[in-house]
Amino acid sequence: MAALADPDLPLTSGLADALERVAEMHPECDLSNPGTPSATVAILRHRHGALDHLVLADSPIIFGTPQGYSVITDLRVDDVLPEMKAEVERHETHTEGHREALQLFVLAQRQVRNTARRILGCCGQPRSG
Repeated sequence: MAALADPDLPLTSGLADALERVAEMHPECDLSNPGTPSATVAILRHRHGALDHLVLADSPIIFGTPQGYSVITDLRVDDVLPEMKAEVERHETHTEGHREALQLFVLAQRQVRNTARRILGCCGQPRSG
């Protein structure tokens, strides 16, 4: 992420480069596996007299101003597989139906995580999106 000190480097490029470097440090990991651990990202940078930000998944950036607070967050995950999410929410927590629906939902999310279709979190495919 040190490359982001260059104010002309887009945040997305700096993040992709950082992910590639981390992936190179772990060649034994199967980063194409949909179950690969993922991460959230929140970057705030001052450049050219303005603030530049990148928010990926559920790590927010919160600004305090005299008028109150502003929150920048990435809620795209809420738009993915809405029928399956609704099925999970239909069941009371800690019931068998909830566990089964949640397991199916998580497995389905893994199939669309960090692909050209959607980015739900930052994982093994740094240039997807």
